[in-house]
Amino acid sequence: MDRRVWGIIGGVALLVALFSPLLLNTSKKVEKAFERAETLYEKAEYPAALEKYTEVLTESENRDAKTDAIDPDFTTLVNMRIATCEAKLAEQSGDISHY
Repeated sequence: MDRRVWGIIGGVALLVALFSPLLLNTSKKVEKAFERAETLYEKAEYPAALEKYTEVLTESENRDAKTDAIDPDFTTLVNMRIATCEAKLAEQSGDISHY
């Protein structure tokens, strides 16, 4: 192979190395936000948990976010948690709009 081909291969490898931390940070961000939402849910802080779960769901839609480590069916899990938070809020407040 000539020098030009090696230069292109090296350039592509450099770009992959430079952008890989950004891809990993997206996954870590989703994981940490999910853990925070779970903590809020366990403390029965449902409005804050609901907000955090919604944020997690939005972040997980990023194609670089790897959520399989948390749960293979991550979107369903988060949607279930959102529905549960809404139901708990309805029980606490008596406001049926949460249903």
